[in-house]
Amino acid sequence: MERRDVAVLLMHAKQPAQARAELRAYDASPVGRRAPAEESALVARLLERLDAELGAGRADDPPLLSLTSAMAQPPPVVAEDSGRALSW
Repeated sequence: MERRDVAVLLMHAKQPAQARAELRAYDASPVGRRAPAEESALVARLLERLDAELGAGRADDPPLLSLTSAMAQPPPVVAEDSGRALSW
């Protein structure tokens, strides 16, 4: 999966700062630089919208998603009383 695709998923998950970081990384990568003109135009439009929403600064961008950063996150907390007994 390309960082571009991850960025779109993060946008839909209402995480625009993370989406912008991933989209900027994709745009600066060799794959992003070789993308067809139509795709590059769409990436530029998405970045414009994200910059308009968040401001153009890069200092506040969160770290990029990677295996290392994902594994460093604490595991999700599941409430013990939220489980359901199996009916079979």
